[in-house]
Amino acid sequence: MCSGVAADENYIYVASDVFGLYIYQNDLLTGVKGDLDRDGAIDVTDVIRVINIILGLGPEPTAYESWAADYDNDGSINVIDVVLIVNVILG
Repeated sequence: MCSGVAADENYIYVASDVFGLYIYQNDLLTGVKGDLDRDGAIDVTDVIRVINIILGLGPEPTAYESWAADYDNDGSINVIDVVLIVNVILG
């Protein structure tokens, strides 16, 4: 299970309580914060995926999904990220 995510301009760091720390190249960050499915739009499907990640439902989030879901870049995926993404949708 993913226990923390952080990113900078060069790498994305994913801490896992099972396997330790993974470091991914920045090419995973070519998307847009909030657009978890990389379809070019931030919409309700992205919100649903963030909620499922928070609840531990569905598949383990990919590194990209973990980065995109942490909308406020605070290192955790939580209800604040959901609210921020919904605010983007509502304009």
